Amino acid sequence: MAEQRIYTMKDRKFRCACLKGFSIKNNVLQISLSNSEKASCYLAALDGAEENQSWGRIHIHGELTGHLSLQVHAMALNEKNMTIQGTKINVEDFFRDNTIADRKKEELFELSGGIAAKQQKDCLLYSLKGRYLWIALTVEGEGSGQIESVKVYQKGDDFMQVFPQIYQERNSFFHRYLSVFSAVYQDFDWELEHVCELFDPDTASYRQLLELAGWLGFDVRGDFLEESVLRKFIGQAYLLNKYKGTKVALQRVIELVLGEPAIIREKCMEAHIQKEKGQTQKEDIIILIKTEVDQKKKTGLLFLLEQFKPMKCSMRIIFLKKGGRMDTHTYMDVNAMTEDYTFGYLDNGQTEQNIKMK
Repeated sequence: MAEQRIYTMKDRKFRCACLKGFSIKNNVLQISLSNSEKASCYLAALDGAEENQSWGRIHIHGELTGHLSLQVHAMALNEKNMTIQGTKINVEDFFRDNTIADRKKEELFELSGGIAAKQQKDCLLYSLKGRYLWIALTVEGEGSGQIESVKVYQKGDDFMQVFPQIYQERNSFFHRYLSVFSAVYQDFDWELEHVCELFDPDTASYRQLLELAGWLGFDVRGDFLEESVLRKFIGQAYLLNKYKGTKVALQRVIELVLGEPAIIREKCMEAHIQKEKGQTQKEDIIILIKTEVDQKKKTGLLFLLEQFKPMKCSMRIIFLKKGGRMDTHTYMDVNAMTEDYTFGYLDNGQTEQNIKMK
């Protein structure tokens, strides 16, 4: 079977598109509509590198919830310029102009012989020929969702070439019928080839990272970890599991979440001091952290540390505030610090008798 070209439009293409009602978060298109609002995304043209290039199909990878209606528009031309009613326009600039209504942009797809498909994540493009391919996504209704990627298969099917030439009529009923099975085969084949990316912390999506964490024995639900921190956390899963229940694991978790180490004091190290003072220490582990963080991160950090602390050990985390400074007229306070004492300094050309005190 002949090898085909596959175009994948993701984060970089989304940022170059003309967006209305969409937002980009975690490298995907996010949408949230109410009161029958409408959102649109006009992607930059794909270059097929040849005139009268035949196009296969579009596959949209995403999920929409609620009462949202997805519509896909596509058109192909050999040039980026076209004439409408005696006026020459640049198609790329026309779609990127936010002052032009979506209705007029959709009419351009109709005038150029494009296609429109509703409520379909897979659209056949067998009727389109041209070097440049334009794709537009419009969503209207009420609900929320996201679009992770848009893939365009240049050839579209893999089964037509195994039949005699008489059956290889493009865009025929037989051709479109086989495309159903060809699409299933292509998606399955692509997943097999890229299955390794699902287990790589550097390439897996945020949703897949949450699944990986669960497989590795970590509970990170709750959206309290940033995506970059979560990737580092899963990347060091072997080390964390190896030293689980030790001071090393607790120290490493704090460094990953906060970006700096903390002071960890164990009960056995302070037992003789507490005994001399006649005090009892309720906590087995005390963690002193200098960084000031918000309540959400505090709760998340405590939730993680509970998963890595030794069994049946109690733990207390103390977030140290910035200490005050004292002069000769103040008294000792909590977290107070003495000012650094400076003996003195010499200016240029002065002798020891002329020392100025700071």
